[in-house]
Amino acid sequence: MQARDLVNHRLSYHVVVTFDLINNKDTSVYSQIKELFAERLELQNYTSTSEDEGGKEIELPFNTFATIYHKEDDAKDLKDWFSKEIAKIFKELKLKARYFIAVADNWSVGAYFAK
Repeated sequence: MQARDLVNHRLSYHVVVTFDLINNKDTSVYSQIKELFAERLELQNYTSTSEDEGGKEIELPFNTFATIYHKEDDAKDLKDWFSKEIAKIFKELKLKARYFIAVADNWSVGAYFAK
């Protein structure tokens, strides 16, 4: 299944992924992960506020990614697909990591800066 195969405008899910690399001191891999997450999973390192809040893009913490998916299947199927694809990316880059995936519809999501 390709990320683009998941398009169906009947139901949308907000997907959030965050991870920690285990025993890795090479910070250059983060740019590789970011590229592969964007290319293969359409995950971005930002989220957008609602139109009511101005529709601004807000950068997420460096190890957190998000996207909106329009998909016919249920949230569990989508979470399972993301988990498999993320595991492939970490294996391909020869990285050990722990990661968290949240998939939900009708969610209220906020991204903020503390000043």
